[in-house]
Amino acid sequence: MEPSDDYLQRVKAEILAEAAAAQERAPLPRRDPPPRGNTTSALDACGIERNRLDYHIAELTGEQYVAFVEQAYRAILKRPGDEAGRNNQINHLARGASKAEILGNMRWSAEGRQVGVRIRGLLPRYLLAKLTRIPVVGHVIDWFATLAGLPVLLRHQRSADAVAAARFGELTAAMRAIGQRLDQLDVELATAGNAVAQLEQRVFGSAQLQQQPMDARLGVVETRLADHIRSVDELRHFFYAGNHWLTTVQRNFADLERISDEQRRRIELLVAGVNESPEAISARSDRHARWSAELGARLNPGARVLDLGSGDGSWLAALAARGIEASGIESSTPLAQAAAARSLAVAAGDPLAALERCSDGSLDAITLSAAGLCGGATALLRLFDATARALARPGWLFVRIEAEPRRPDSDIAADGARWQALLAAAGLDEVSLIESGEGSLVIARCMAAVARTSPSSQ
Repeated sequence: MEPSDDYLQRVKAEILAEAAAAQERAPLPRRDPPPRGNTTSALDACGIERNRLDYHIAELTGEQYVAFVEQAYRAILKRPGDEAGRNNQINHLARGASKAEILGNMRWSAEGRQVGVRIRGLLPRYLLAKLTRIPVVGHVIDWFATLAGLPVLLRHQRSADAVAAARFGELTAAMRAIGQRLDQLDVELATAGNAVAQLEQRVFGSAQLQQQPMDARLGVVETRLADHIRSVDELRHFFYAGNHWLTTVQRNFADLERISDEQRRRIELLVAGVNESPEAISARSDRHARWSAELGARLNPGARVLDLGSGDGSWLAALAARGIEASGIESSTPLAQAAAARSLAVAAGDPLAALERCSDGSLDAITLSAAGLCGGATALLRLFDATARALARPGWLFVRIEAEPRRPDSDIAADGARWQALLAAAGLDEVSLIESGEGSLVIARCMAAVARTSPSSQ
């Protein structure tokens, strides 16, 4: 026994040296365990009770194999087990290590001491498991521990035998019930087979369903089916022909629209290229200067003004000279491009559509070129409805009636008196007419909602 005594002395010396070194080191930070009554805490996203630091050994030894190791990681180290560490602990279990030894190794590791989980009942079992690792002496201790636990093992064995016998009795009764049910199903299946045989005998033995009448009926059905197939083929042919015709019509309409757009663009280019005489340009400039003065006298500084049918921008240039900032919409793309080249805020598009997109009460004044308004009575209805909605109260409507050689003829009559009567009939206030040489200016004030009456009756 002398070698064993030397080994014990060395182990004792190592334990004492480690204890002395631990006393000299600064204490590891640890968190105080929760009160004894609070044994549960909320789980985090990883399923770990971060705030729980008090367990009983029985809570951690119920699982087996991989589940036991993963539970130990989550309870003692407060993290999921890594692959290398988990495999190491599973190998210890496979070599015969007890669960108490696995739990103790993790609890008193450097990481486990830093977490500081308390496991009641673990320390004596862990020390006993470590003592069994000592050569010769550990074997004796393991033998005595096994001998001392033999009554408990026998009691567990007898309990397991009783549970197994009870379970076997339950399985035997269940198998007996299943056998009886199978016998009953055999009887029901035999009865159903007899019923099916009798039904087949009645069906195929009937004189009304002999082979020859069935063949005749099948022939009639096949004939009718062939007729239906021919009808379906004819309908399919008609459908394909109609689809081809519809596609051709759509293509022709698209070609007509393309030709119409091309002709409209050519007309706009031709009209935009018309050169006005210097006398006409001078007269228009003078006229616009007087009219812009009328507008400026009625508007406050910073008023919001929208011009419909801006042409080449000469009217907007007159407004800008008066300090009135306005934007315009022109349906003719060449004219809108010419106005934009003069650094004027004119966009190409449908003037009435642009007015209809304005929010309620967003404009203080609307100026309009009568020659740029196309569409007849429908255009007037759209103009009155949109004006009633977009103008603030009070707001102003200015209609310029003058010859514009760079624009195709409009279908709205260039008659100032006619416009004056239309605006008055539409419900606008203070309608006045200013005639100036070759042009007229109709001014109307919008104090209330404009009446939505068809102008065709005027």
